[in-house]
This record gives sequence, C-alpha cells and structure tokens, in this order.
Amino acid sequence: MEFKALTDYYQNKLEEDLGQTIAQVETSLDYGDNHESRYEETNIGNFVADSYRDHFNADIGLMNGGGIRTSILTGEFTLRDAYAILPFGNKVILANVKGETIQAALENSVSRVESLGRGFLQVSGIHYSYNPDLPVGERVQSVTINNEPIDLEKDYLVAMPNYIFHGGDGYTMFAESEILVDDTNAQTDAEVLIQYASKLGTINASLEGRIVVIQ
Repeated sequence: MEFKALTDYYQNKLEEDLGQTIAQVETSLDYGDNHESRYEETNIGNFVADSYRDHFNADIGLMNGGGIRTSILTGEFTLRDAYAILPFGNKVILANVKGETIQAALENSVSRVESLGRGFLQVSGIHYSYNPDLPVGERVQSVTINNEPIDLEKDYLVAMPNYIFHGGDGYTMFAESEILVDDTNAQTDAEVLIQYASKLGTINASLEGRIVVIQ
C-alpha cells in the first residue's frame, strides 16, 4: 500500500510538472492534416527551427519535418506540449558546415517529398525554392542564407538534431563537417524548445516564405 501511494505521488507530481505553463500560443502551431511539415514550410516547423538557431545564435537552424509530431492549439503552452511536439529526445548540436554541404542537404531534403519522406527540412536563417517536378538532385533553386546568396565555399554555423548530423534520413553529407557542440554536451530538442518558448512568452509563429514550392 505504501509503494502504491509513493507511485501515485510521483505520477501526480509528474502530471503537475508537465502541465506547467511556460508561454501563450497566440496563433495555432499547425503540423498539418496531410503531414505538410514533410513537404512545405509550416509555422510549427519555423518555431522549432528558430529555437535551435536561437539557442546557439547560429547562422542556420535545421529540423527534419518528420520529427515534428503534433499541432498545438492557441492558449497555454505547457511542458507537455513541448514534449508532444518533439517526443524523441534528440540532442541539438552545433556544427561548422560548408555552403556546398548545406546545398547537398537541401537537395536531400526535397528528394522524397512525393512519398512524404521524414527528412524534409524545416529551416531558420535560410530561404529557398524547389521544384518537385525536376529530377532528384536538381530541385533546389535560389538559396539565400541570412538574405545573402549561399556561398558554397563559406563555413556556416548550423544547429540541428544529432539524428541528422549522424546520417539519419540520408544526411550522410555532414560526415566531414566539424562538430562544435556534440551529443555529450548538447541539450535535448524539447529542452531547447522549452527555453525558447519561455524566452518568447508569446508564441506567434507565421509562414514567411522561407520555402517556396514551384508548381
């Protein structure tokens, strides 16, 4: 009986902690009814990618759309919401990445949009367009980073999930990039999102034309 009481106490404490409000959602964060985060810009994708970029004050934030798992309605934003959006516990790492590697990553990002591939990248600090009717490897067009044309020879600071950096969803191109904050020293994605939401206070993520699909 004492064991059950102790278990109930910790379960109730966990529920109480997860229900803690950390921000207000002014505009609903939409994952999409048809997995839109896997083929086009979404405001929840912008919110997550922005949190990664802000965490390290990086040039770029990247998030694989398949790792975003739910939408969040307007109202209170709780710890539970953050863990529902990002339930897998990936670490957010920082790497020094050459422009040509970023270009290759974007091509990989749009290579499986027809099948709603999980690796489609939601982005922060980048604007680009892609044409799904072109051959794989030739789909990405007009990439800008912080409003400047991408420099294929330049190194950029990129914040991303360790899942991507270590080759998940076909992102093998990062193998030669220098990691600056590795898995051991990195925080989880949900922790980073919680800190960013708390910093904002009011979450009002919108679509900004970061990713343009050419039809």
